Amino acid sequence: VLQPATHATHEAAFDYEGLYQAKLAKKHEDKSYRYFNNINRLAARYPQAHTAQTSNVVTVWCSNDYLGQSKNPVVVNSMKAALDTYGAGAGGTRNIAGNSALHLRLETELANLHRKEAALVFSSCFVANDATLSTLCGALPGCVIFSDKMNHASMIQGIRHSGARKHVFNHNDLDHLEQLLAQYPRATPKLIAFESVYSMSGTVGRIPEICALARKYGAITFLDEVHAVGMYGPHGAGVAEHYDYDASLQTPVGQRIPGSVLDQVDIITGTLGKAFGIVGGYIAASSSLVDMIRSYAPGFIFTTSLPPPIAAGAVASIQYLSASQRERYLQQTHTREVKADLAAAGIPLIPFMASPNLNVDRSALEQLLLKRFFFAPSFGIYEGVKGLYDYGPTGTALQQNLINLWRQHFVIEEDMLEVDCAIITPSKVLETSGHVAKFADWMCRDTGNNDVRRADHLVEEVLEARLESDALARKLAATAISGESAPAQKPKGKKGKKESAPTKLDDAVAAEYRRILAQIDNYDGEELGKLITKYDIRNPETGNTVSEPVAFNLMFQTSIGPTGTLKGFLRPETAQGQFMNFARLLDFNNQKMPFASAMVGRSFRNEISPRSGLLRVREFTMAEIEHYVDPMNKDHTRFDEVADITVPLLPSSVQLEGKTEPIMMTIGDAVSQGIVDNKTLGYFLGRIYLYLTSIGIRTDLLRFRQHMKNEMAHYACDCWDAEIFTTYGWIECVGCADRSAYDLRVHAASTKKKLCVREDLAEPLVYDKLECVPNSKVFGPRLKRAAKPMQEYLNSLPAEDLGNIKVSLLKDGKTTVTLSGTAADGDYEITSDMLTIENKTITEHVREYIPNVIEPSFGIGRILYALIEHSYNVRADDEQRGVLSFNPLMAPFKCLVLPLSGHSSFEKKLRETARLLRAAGVPARVDDAASASIGRRYARNDELGTPFAITVDFQTVEDNTVTLRERDTTKQIRGSLAEIVELVKNLVSGATTWESVLTQYQLVNTGSS
Repeated sequence: VLQPATHATHEAAFDYEGLYQAKLAKKHEDKSYRYFNNINRLAARYPQAHTAQTSNVVTVWCSNDYLGQSKNPVVVNSMKAALDTYGAGAGGTRNIAGNSALHLRLETELANLHRKEAALVFSSCFVANDATLSTLCGALPGCVIFSDKMNHASMIQGIRHSGARKHVFNHNDLDHLEQLLAQYPRATPKLIAFESVYSMSGTVGRIPEICALARKYGAITFLDEVHAVGMYGPHGAGVAEHYDYDASLQTPVGQRIPGSVLDQVDIITGTLGKAFGIVGGYIAASSSLVDMIRSYAPGFIFTTSLPPPIAAGAVASIQYLSASQRERYLQQTHTREVKADLAAAGIPLIPFMASPNLNVDRSALEQLLLKRFFFAPSFGIYEGVKGLYDYGPTGTALQQNLINLWRQHFVIEEDMLEVDCAIITPSKVLETSGHVAKFADWMCRDTGNNDVRRADHLVEEVLEARLESDALARKLAATAISGESAPAQKPKGKKGKKESAPTKLDDAVAAEYRRILAQIDNYDGEELGKLITKYDIRNPETGNTVSEPVAFNLMFQTSIGPTGTLKGFLRPETAQGQFMNFARLLDFNNQKMPFASAMVGRSFRNEISPRSGLLRVREFTMAEIEHYVDPMNKDHTRFDEVADITVPLLPSSVQLEGKTEPIMMTIGDAVSQGIVDNKTLGYFLGRIYLYLTSIGIRTDLLRFRQHMKNEMAHYACDCWDAEIFTTYGWIECVGCADRSAYDLRVHAASTKKKLCVREDLAEPLVYDKLECVPNSKVFGPRLKRAAKPMQEYLNSLPAEDLGNIKVSLLKDGKTTVTLSGTAADGDYEITSDMLTIENKTITEHVREYIPNVIEPSFGIGRILYALIEHSYNVRADDEQRGVLSFNPLMAPFKCLVLPLSGHSSFEKKLRETARLLRAAGVPARVDDAASASIGRRYARNDELGTPFAITVDFQTVEDNTVTLRERDTTKQIRGSLAEIVELVKNLVSGATTWESVLTQYQLVNTGSS
């Protein structure tokens, strides 16, 4: 008899409650915790309701009962009659005892409403979307789903559960959708999922245009009409019916209208729980599709059916709204009136997304990255130093792929001149560039323990915490009124510090905090100090006050050579090395303008408080471009290629209003409206967008934010940051600045070297110019060593200033001129006998100018980390199995080679397979640790982001065939070794897609994917 295994009683059990509390704490931390009010609708007084206290009556503004059908006597009486006849319960699932005449009648009504062959009713529309999409797309071989980025969570979940490949297209962006569709053969099964009315934005889907694209590319359409059924169209069938209003009104319900928009939609989903006022969801489509879903979808088969009274009420509501226009008319009329009243009162109605959707468990991801050695703290066995990291084999390969694609996208495609310059930079260079004086952040010290904090980050952290506490206090107050139990509180904070009770802020104070946070980057040190004092901002770790902010230069200083007299710095950017070589680069380019130089290399910044992993470090890799352009012509010959790209822009003017929602706008419109300064700057914003999205950055988690005046670098006249949303919030990853002619001008002045462009003019340029003509007998002897810098200064003055000096000399016989920034600084009296200022006619055959510089600057480590977060997910059937879904071009290792088991007969084929892959240019990794199951080996390489796996098994030994597994779908095919190697090569290069492969090969069921 087998005895149960025993363990020592002192062994600790898993802390289940601790996990629950940690999960809840995360919800509170990211402000996504949900609170549930006790609301009891009053049937006779709708939309009024009472809370837990029956005397406390409130008006419900957020009910889904759009048209009040839940209290319609026709609907209520139908439900009462069904209740008396058939009872309250459903009696079972539809395929056992829950399939009544009322259910069949309801489905007939729905099919007729949408003029489809059949309909199927579910317990909710969430279930309808999830079950239909997962079942249908899982059954279609190699199906590719194209999903609008603002689709409802139910559709997203159904798509995820299907295991099919998906592409998310920009909201209502037909060009983007067509670009994605065009990548696949017409024979590849494709489904376009979108909505008619998007409740979170108030926009309407472009149904006719999307249906046209579906026909063109051989796709089917899946339209969610949840917010539109009952509300639009002459019979309440939704927006699709509304497009053909007159034809629908004149054609009997249930009769097909060929060519109508409604007829072009393949699958329609809707709800009974909004305009119809009941509960439940449904699909309407062809008879065969409905029957397949009914036969295969677990969400339908194993769910108890709707109770007969519910079905009866739904039938009555559908019939009533199909015949009556009154409710829809009144609802739309009242809506317009309320909106007009709100507008008159100065209260805008705007869609607002509380926070971007990035569902990543950061702690689990960080454990994965450390376990698989993507990167780790440097010098870890000595307890390390903050802000320094070493990349492991996986992280190094990922970074190199990112850089290789950057070089291809920018350096090679744009024909840039690539350089590699010195890291150690003489102090004089950085003094001239302004970095020694101005490359600083504001820091303050804890007055108790001397801990150093960056001032703007401290203000941001404290004010955000107070706003979070305010939100929690308001929710707790609402909970107390409604009678619900209080929500779980967060566990203790860092270092065991007890958290204070939630504190409600005055509305004005909360609004002021939000305004400050919206423009936190716009404050200088003095202004930050005033904020710290005014709002009593302290170190949250200790509760101690902090000192006034002081500037801290971020550069690492060093000595060059043994004497210590030549000072230098580790470069804070690669740009200065490129500027030093401008003249040589211009000569290399045969004096042609415009042109660009580019460089990838290490830079160094002595961060005040490095944190957040790779996002704020002291040593990092940069990729920088310096595009030299004529200041009188900042057009770009390739601008038209990006002009129609729609990007999310957050201009400084919007930020100054305290807003953080970006504006969706084409690059062309942004330049023409003056939001982006010039076409070259706009061109690079477009190219940056294309690069980031091509490597796998999510479009819905990317925006371009314009620098505000006070945060603009000392060398810039306009600057935009490509910011990527991560679990740490919005992170600046790419800066794109118009540095004007600042750098070349100051270095030319300091070195007396010409850093300019000479351009032969087609026609001579003739103009009048004031010139200073010294009297050599008086000017030199009187000014001595100041004579030369004085003459240079006077001739550099604008014509207006030099003209004023001329007037003073003629009128008073003298004037005072101040020299600064020279070896002879001071005030000097200039008399009329020392010089004359004459008006001369100048004829120029050559134009000489200092170019302006447009600089895209990429933080490689930040982009890499953001890409990792955007690629991370967990298996739907096992949350402990993390997957990094890098696209094949970015994946550190392209293909895994592994044996089915440790059998000795596999060794030769294993080596041959790896050799063939590497010979084909495909980085391959062999995992022959046969002590682990093949499923476990697949899983750990999924954590590395390896997109493909070739398995050598017993059949390989017999006929030289192998299986090929794809990471995201876990589906496998089989083919000859040579065939599969060639296939992997094409998949990795992008010459073919996995979806296309699945249309050519049969799936292999191995049971271990």
